[in-house]
Amino acid sequence: MEECNLDRAISELDEYRLESVSTREESIEPPLSGGWIGVLAYTMLLVVVAFLAQRNALGVDWFERGRTEAGSMLAGEGWRAVTALTLHIDGSHLLGNLLFGSILGLLATQALGVGVTWLAIVVGGILGNVANAFLQPATHSSIGASTAVFAALGLLVALALVHSRHRRVGAWKLGPLVAGALLLAWTGIGGERTDVLAHVTGLISGLMIGVACGFVPRNQLERPLVQSVALGLTAGLIVVAWGLALG
Repeated sequence: MEECNLDRAISELDEYRLESVSTREESIEPPLSGGWIGVLAYTMLLVVVAFLAQRNALGVDWFERGRTEAGSMLAGEGWRAVTALTLHIDGSHLLGNLLFGSILGLLATQALGVGVTWLAIVVGGILGNVANAFLQPATHSSIGASTAVFAALGLLVALALVHSRHRRVGAWKLGPLVAGALLLAWTGIGGERTDVLAHVTGLISGLMIGVACGFVPRNQLERPLVQSVALGLTAGLIVVAWGLALG
């Protein structure tokens, strides 16, 4: 009888150990794919728009039509909140936003997928530009993807914090540290033309969107249809906005 009880106890301990190992393995979720596709699309968009804008393609001043103008935006030209994200004043401005935007977008894609990530980043940039317009004088204008890049930074920080509560491990534990270092580095080299308030509003917008995205069920983010629809909405926002601006 004692041998029987001993065998049963050993068997139950083995089952408990295997169940514990399985639970720990389930908490480690593999990163979602598509990160480099999003980076490539982001790069192509900014480079193409820069090429067309520098040459006044279609006989139109793209900077005049697409930059943010607080007064004009609040008077009804809302497309400027989108188009301004794709314009850059020179090569260094463009390269900086390409570098930081690609890094942050690539990291966020691991948690949200390519479509949802870039939709969240673009919407964060738009909301940041709109909020900035409310806070600035009517004559204030600006261009650049930096508002969206700071939204990506806020998105990444929020995801790191939300996911840490669900015991998800991996790069997310380092997310806030990496994001904070990037933020300090970038704002530290900003010049007189840096729109600091737009960076702040973009960051706050990204944080709010990131908190919401952090609670989207993983099985929904893994659905190709969800990612495809999100990508389509992202592209549609940009195309429609430029259509209104150039039309």
